[in-house]
Amino acid sequence: MPRGYNKEQKQDGDVSFTGLATRPQAELLPAGMVARSENGRMESLEWVPRLGAKRINGEIQLERPPVILPCTLLPDVPVSGIVRSGSTATVTAVAHGLVDGQTVCIAGADQAEYNGDFEIAVTGDDSFVYSVAGTPATPATGDIIYNGGPYIAEVYGDMIFTSCIYSDPSREGAEYIMLFSASKAFLWSESEAVITVPFDVSESIALADRPSARQAGDKVYLHRGRGKLALVWDGDVEGAFTPVAAEPGTVNELEDATAGCVGGKVTLEVAAHGLSDKASVTILSAAEGSGLVEGDAYEVRVVDAGTFYFWANVADFTDQSVSVSARRPLSGGFEALPKVNWSVWADSRLWVPYARDQVAASDVLDPETFDPVTNQFRINHGSADYLVGLHAWQEGRLLVAYRRSLHLLYGTTGNLDAVQVYTLTNEFGCLARRTLATVGASIFFLGDGGVYSLGASGELALLGADAPVSRPIDDVLKHVDAVSAEDGAQAVFHDSRYKLAIPTGSPAVVRVVKGSGPSGALTEADITIVEGGSGYRDGTVRVQVLPHSEDVETVSPAELSATVENGVVTAISVDVGGSGYANAPTIRVLRPNDTVLVWSQLNQAWESVDTYPEGVDVQDILLSRYRGRLRQFFANREAGVYLAEELETGDEVGTSGDGGGGSVPVAGVLETRAYGAVGINRFLDAWIDGVFSGDECLELAGVHENPDGESRSLVIGGAEGDDFVQRWPVRKRAHVCRLRVTTLLGRPRIRRVGVRWINLSQKQRRRFE
Repeated sequence: MPRGYNKEQKQDGDVSFTGLATRPQAELLPAGMVARSENGRMESLEWVPRLGAKRINGEIQLERPPVILPCTLLPDVPVSGIVRSGSTATVTAVAHGLVDGQTVCIAGADQAEYNGDFEIAVTGDDSFVYSVAGTPATPATGDIIYNGGPYIAEVYGDMIFTSCIYSDPSREGAEYIMLFSASKAFLWSESEAVITVPFDVSESIALADRPSARQAGDKVYLHRGRGKLALVWDGDVEGAFTPVAAEPGTVNELEDATAGCVGGKVTLEVAAHGLSDKASVTILSAAEGSGLVEGDAYEVRVVDAGTFYFWANVADFTDQSVSVSARRPLSGGFEALPKVNWSVWADSRLWVPYARDQVAASDVLDPETFDPVTNQFRINHGSADYLVGLHAWQEGRLLVAYRRSLHLLYGTTGNLDAVQVYTLTNEFGCLARRTLATVGASIFFLGDGGVYSLGASGELALLGADAPVSRPIDDVLKHVDAVSAEDGAQAVFHDSRYKLAIPTGSPAVVRVVKGSGPSGALTEADITIVEGGSGYRDGTVRVQVLPHSEDVETVSPAELSATVENGVVTAISVDVGGSGYANAPTIRVLRPNDTVLVWSQLNQAWESVDTYPEGVDVQDILLSRYRGRLRQFFANREAGVYLAEELETGDEVGTSGDGGGGSVPVAGVLETRAYGAVGINRFLDAWIDGVFSGDECLELAGVHENPDGESRSLVIGGAEGDDFVQRWPVRKRAHVCRLRVTTLLGRPRIRRVGVRWINLSQKQRRRFE
């Protein structure tokens, strides 16, 4: 070896692992920090791959999966008979399988009035009714058939749109995960079969609704945007989700009314009923001779202060006793639950975005009654800033997160007359409302500059940190798709970790004009792809169409899909054009959350960047009890419910929870900080100390910089309980060397790593000086 070279061997390494920092140069990281941690956990100062996700449901079946033609041609089916009472025709047809509100063609009756296309109401598995004109003979005669086609569905490509946790107040410890498809909700728990709760007739949800669900008190509310009333469910598994009242009111019982019926018109006489036209009444009890059924609901018309009527499919009767519950409207300027996309239940009130820059609160313990005079707050008036989310804080405080600013409501318990509004900052805001989470004594959330934290001062006021919490992994968060993240990104704090699910990639930019088709329907000529974006999954992806604010009440939603090739959106197809798009809507090409960032509250540092196999998308993160412990679940749009961090074998990707679907091993990657002295170094060998917890193996490699390159890799394995200390050569000349560990099977624990080298530059620098 030439004279002047420094032959002294040096070594460096890490005897513990405490955090992840991808942003700084690897050679600047302190001991214990790593430059790369994928699907890993830092437990007891050791690094180990995370546990796999277990699919736990196989019973949920979605209706109307995607089809090419949105039309079903049904066959001609003979009927057993048709009888008429007044204007109501009752059809008997065994196991007809039809649904309320469906249009059915009746043909073959000798009496022409029975024939034609009619909207039906189902009265039983073997019968349905419709209205006829005139007084045709009864029963109908002839070779009569019905045909349910062409039946054009309102929803194509069913999926899970949103989810929430439902806690049954009538049973201690009874908790369910609720998944909402286009026309029903599914309730899952570990100890019961899946329960299905349908939506009321003709009610549904779609991507354009940007729906969300929330339990408030003992009821569950499904919000469907500014164009639709929310749906509410009272917890009765035999019931359904029904629209909330369009006007606020109180429910009163009208007992022992005298009722009679002529031609389907049921008239009730009761003193001072207090009802108005189109009020809803529900049958509490009825004399057997009336034919009315307990629990059925009807819309009434008022004759006078003591008389009202409704239409029902019952035979004529007189002087029967009927008791009903009725909703009476409130006076004094009260309003019903507004049409919104989301809400927050805090301090026994339902808080909603009342307008772009306003917050409203319901009455205490009454989520469906709002007083806009005393319980409505306008914040940041005079700005284009808009409300993104709300988050409950301690002692009657509510964080109000706008897109570009943050505010605090103080005094949200009890009477709201004395509520005070404070501005926390106008420097940054919140990007995604579902990322707001309480982490210890702070609130974390995703903003434009990364993940921010608001910490509590001595009086529990909130103060912003000097820099984003995510600064060490800033390069990862620069790839967030802000368009998909607004509704899609979500976070929870559980097991001393803040887990943030985000979509990554460059969003597509789509220009659209108002609908040029019939009745304002969208056509493909109305849509132009300006930029195709990047990072989308190849194939067909879903497109969200958000109507203009002036059209939201009248639009019939369009259904669009995008074609992706090599990660770029190349075409957008109009599957259903809808109607009413008098103004240009907003189009978003959506992508699922594909990355989960993990912050360790114990280590006060980021811990891992997690990914999952294709199909195991983290759409919603939920916390619910499982085998006596609070556990983390996540759900995706394909009705998959997963128990996070459960399986030693990897992520389950099958269709059931019995392990039969197969598992994909978790690909854990650990890459250390950079080791080496200043100048050129000759790296010799590296070492690793760890333990195998089963039949496991991993791959070891050295990663060199300047000149860049990798040393030859080494694969080692072992059985359960085997401790190992392994040395392997990393012989190259470079400025620095990082060590990379890739798990190929199982979950080996890594305790220590290190590297040896000889510095070749020290005496050469002196010679040139």
